[in-house]
Amino acid sequence: MENDACSCKMKEPSKNDGYREVFDSGMTLIKVSDIVIRVPMVILAVCNQIQEKVGSNEFSIFCKGQYTSRGYELSHEFVIPEQDVGGATVDYLNEDDGILRSQGWNVVIHSHPFQMHNFSSSDEETINHHFTASVLYSQGKFVNSRLNIDLPGARLQLEPKVIMDVDVPQVAIDISKIHHKTYNYRSWWEKDQAERDAEVKSDPVVDYFRQFC
Repeated sequence: MENDACSCKMKEPSKNDGYREVFDSGMTLIKVSDIVIRVPMVILAVCNQIQEKVGSNEFSIFCKGQYTSRGYELSHEFVIPEQDVGGATVDYLNEDDGILRSQGWNVVIHSHPFQMHNFSSSDEETINHHFTASVLYSQGKFVNSRLNIDLPGARLQLEPKVIMDVDVPQVAIDISKIHHKTYNYRSWWEKDQAERDAEVKSDPVVDYFRQFC
């Protein structure tokens, strides 16, 4: 079928002319069951360092995330909002959370310095509701998450698995200055009789027993 307003088209077989044009939205299809949150390794290193500095207190940082064909991916960017922290609380100051969210910081990473891998009821009612994605960090790893998808008049909330995304850059390396050694080695049977006889004659073990012959 023809649609002049859309330049995104694909072809599929037709009984009449072999192919016909159909509408292609150009959107990436992601199955809900396959959605994961991918966090760069550098963000884990940042959380580890902050936790070491704040000790047994909680903290939070904001990141930026977006949907890709691989799931919901966080970038390497992060910002630390102004906050008062305690052993079980994080209070944002100067409305930093709202200001930063309006600037595209749509992911919050929140820490539990103790061994608790679940969000608290307060977490669920606040950060997990107001950010697109929320990731829980505890004792050196990311242990839980929430991902919100806006629908007309409602918000769908998922609990995807968090995957560490290890970025290994491709580096162009010139190895022209590394040379392979070459050896002119021949086996015993590849040598002629004169060479074999010379080796036998020069063998100290053979020379020792030859004196008794």
